[in-house]
Order: sequence, then structure tokens, then C-alpha cells
Amino acid sequence: MNRYPDQSSGVETPLAPGDASAHLRRDAVENRARILDAARRLFAESGIEAVSMHRIAQNAGVGQATLYRHYIHKGDLCRDLMADTMERARAEFETYWQASAGQPALDRLDGVITRFVSILDEKLPYLAAIGEACSGEQRTSKFNLPEYRWIHGIIAELLDEALAEGAIPPADSNFTAHAVLAGLSPDLYQYQRDERGLTQEQIVQGVRRLYS
Repeated sequence: MNRYPDQSSGVETPLAPGDASAHLRRDAVENRARILDAARRLFAESGIEAVSMHRIAQNAGVGQATLYRHYIHKGDLCRDLMADTMERARAEFETYWQASAGQPALDRLDGVITRFVSILDEKLPYLAAIGEACSGEQRTSKFNLPEYRWIHGIIAELLDEALAEGAIPPADSNFTAHAVLAGLSPDLYQYQRDERGLTQEQIVQGVRRLYS
């Protein structure tokens, strides 16, 4: 199973000398940077929910049409703003994956979920905005996002290993991995943390009972 599905690197194509469209692409790169800077600042000042796309365009000094050419909603913006976090997470998960090789699958899965919950807690507003953008006819699109497929693949692979070790009852690991992530959706996580007062460890323990 490919634990790291392909996704856009966010790196712009280098400008070819003498290219007639080079200045247009350079403008696009600069506009994108201004939009991200404005969004990052406004989100920090006012919170993601309180900031409109119109306000972001105004603060970035670009037109509405320019903004929507780059980002159709705040969820798209949040994905780009989380790019560094996701790269760091991938590196941390890969390090843990290698360091924990040979350990029981359930122990490794506990480590993976604990690390995922830590990221969820740190970036909850951004992850919530990404999820909220997947609404209406797009409500199932979040399951095809590279980030979702990546963490789902890790969990499903470890569940398969746990099944092979006889550590858990027979189950569909693909379905169970989705169920685990549903239990860690941003809105449910926020409810468990803020309304019920559960700690990260208590939430991890609750999720663990879904498969063990």
C-alpha cells in the first residue's frame, strides 16, 4: 500500500528566459504569495470563520476574480497554509515508522493516532475549514484529498498487520480506518475536547476501542 499518495508540491514551474507569458506567471506567483500572507495574518487576528474571501482579497491588494482563480474557498487557502505542517508531519511519521519497525502493530497504531491527534489539536481551525469546504455535492470529496488518503493508508496498513498478528478480531481494515478517522473529525474532536472536557489521551483511548 502506498502510504504517501502523490500531491502537488506547490512549486511553480521555472520561468523560461524570453517566454512571452513569463511576466503573467510571475504576477500569478506574486499574487498567490500576497493572498497567502494576507490570509495568514487575518486568520491569526480574527479567526478563520470571521474572515471573508472579500476581506482577504482587499488586504492582499488583488481583485476578487484574481483571488478565486487561485482559491475557490477558504478550505483551499487553509490547505496551502498547512503545507509546511503537513511536510513536517510526513517527516515525523516516516521517522516514527522506521524507528518502530518490528514492534506490535497495535503499539505502532497507538503511536500514529497519538501523533495525528496532536496535529489535529494544533491545527483544528484550519482542518475544520478544509472539512467545511467539502459540503453539498462536494461532501465526499474530502475522502479523496491526498492528506486524508495518506493517513487512511497508514491506519489501514497497521490494521492489516494487527489482523495478521491476531491482535484484533477479523474486520475490514479499509472500513475501520475510515471509522477511526470519522471519530477524529475536526468537529467531533472539538466537541469532545471543549464540550466534554476530554484530554488528548482520553480521545485516543476512545478511538482505540473502535478496533481493539
